[in-house]
Amino acid sequence: MPASTTTLCRYAALLTRKYTSIKQYLAIVRPLHLEWSLPDPLQGNFGLDSVLKGIRRSLGDPVNRKLPITPELLMELLKILDLHRIQDCNICGAALLLFSGMFRKSNVLSPSAASFDPSRHLRRKDSVPPRPFSDSYIMVKNHSIP
Repeated sequence: MPASTTTLCRYAALLTRKYTSIKQYLAIVRPLHLEWSLPDPLQGNFGLDSVLKGIRRSLGDPVNRKLPITPELLMELLKILDLHRIQDCNICGAALLLFSGMFRKSNVLSPSAASFDPSRHLRRKDSVPPRPFSDSYIMVKNHSIP
């Protein structure tokens, strides 16, 4: 005590399996130092920050890929939906929109009612029939992904 930058960097290098695990293991260093009235060795430590950035770059960020909506999945969905119910028609319409527009679910639907953003998420008034008694709709949404 106190832990030197070299010691912390070597410890981080020893743990190079998962970047999030390294951050969790290093998190215990701060309270131990504060308990002994020592300065936080993690705060503003350029050497350690550089090593962590290098580890993160070499390990890469974990990719959480979403599976696409396939024609087979659409057919399975249609089997379980009752298209005489308006809620099931909405689900079917959203699935077809996602599939045909190659959208991700987050581009069209809100994850919860509390996080609904009318400027970003799809609303009924965003779909407009191009002419009376037409079988097609025009989707109008002016939002780009940052």
